[in-house]
Amino acid sequence: MSTNEAIIRSAVAQRQQENGLSKRVFFDLLAILALAALVRLAFFSEALGSDEIVYLTRAQHILHGEYPHAVYIGAMRDGINIFLAASILLFGTGIGGASGLFFACSLGQVVLAFGFAYILWGRCAAIWAALVMATLPIEITLAGGLGPDPYLGCIITCSFVVFYFAERDGRAALYLLAGLLAGWVFWIKPPAIVYGLVFPLLILADHQPGRETAVVRRRRHDIIDSASRSVLDNLWGSGLFFT
Repeated sequence: MSTNEAIIRSAVAQRQQENGLSKRVFFDLLAILALAALVRLAFFSEALGSDEIVYLTRAQHILHGEYPHAVYIGAMRDGINIFLAASILLFGTGIGGASGLFFACSLGQVVLAFGFAYILWGRCAAIWAALVMATLPIEITLAGGLGPDPYLGCIITCSFVVFYFAERDGRAALYLLAGLLAGWVFWIKPPAIVYGLVFPLLILADHQPGRETAVVRRRRHDIIDSASRSVLDNLWGSGLFFT
């Protein structure tokens, strides 16, 4: 009986310790997110360029069920325009609608940095990684404007995180999701797909010849080949090599 009681008490103590750690981690993230939001609001510039005007105009057309003919490339970036239309639908036609989801994406990158670093290295690394993302000047500047760069950066970050877990766990579904996210990046801004060349480099960086079977080597070769071809084909199709 005493042995069973000791086991139960140990399990309860361990559960309480885990719950306490989870609460500390949650409040760490909450505090850093609050800091990130305050800093971004403090330096919110409402910067608006010609491209942003095109995106906003196109988003309004989409909200009204219209899709007029367009010749400027910005009007054809539906990955931006539809997302912006959703932001306006959620937050209204003012500054909140023009920047709401983009601002949320900037905060989302802080969450991604925290979560990814926590899984890899623990709580301390997660705090520092999130603090860097929260206070990085370029992130603050981009989040303070009305441009879609935080949105693009968030999707790129998501694709890297998903690809890491696909490589770690060898799960086909995660490889598919990483590819879909890369396609989303292309849908947002075709020339940005050049970032996809990083995926083969990530595979090569994790290359461990002594521990690989022939099947694993073949899989790596296929992924590197298909990723490189896809990126180059998309760059060629988007006309980047002609500009």
